[in-house]
Amino acid sequence: MEYGLFKGVSALRSLYKDEARLLDPSHYGLQLHAGKSKAEASFYRAVAILLLLGGNLGAAHEVLLGVTSAELEEAEHAAIHPGQTPWAEQHPWCFSDTSDLLHAAIHRLEGAHRGEGNHTGYENASYWALGGPKSLTKPARHPVREFLAEQALEVAPLLCVSGGLLFGASPAETDNDDGSEQQCVVWDDLAFIDLCR
Repeated sequence: MEYGLFKGVSALRSLYKDEARLLDPSHYGLQLHAGKSKAEASFYRAVAILLLLGGNLGAAHEVLLGVTSAELEEAEHAAIHPGQTPWAEQHPWCFSDTSDLLHAAIHRLEGAHRGEGNHTGYENASYWALGGPKSLTKPARHPVREFLAEQALEVAPLLCVSGGLLFGASPAETDNDDGSEQQCVVWDDLAFIDLCR
């Protein structure tokens, strides 16, 4: 990733017209209200996923940071003048477990390339897998992690066990809706990042 935003030029500016339409809620018939609502955060997480799937890591990363096409100039100015504007504090997109997973995936794809904070993509991916500024001791339970664990067990059970890609969650972390406890396996983002490294 080039991190053009931190040089004053958003990656969103390099999107083709068809890709740029992804950023416009009205393209989907949505009327989102200003104020960074849950609906708006969900919409932009979906946009980040589409950009990520399309190989636009820089644009996906910026969308997760809260950059929208309507605020490009303000975001670019804030990025090259850190701490001088309230923009970053007004755009807390990366504070949900889903956003953290996406952020980790983007940085994992950077691999050994040095990016933010002069850390490798793997290092930044590990940071976001642990909740970013939430500083968790292990990744939070999430439906995506549960799905990855199921798929990994089905496709490569020996790798999962020998590679440490899965770990057992304690019963207290896996309470059922009826109050009973269950033991399950959980996808280990950190082990996967280490395996990729």
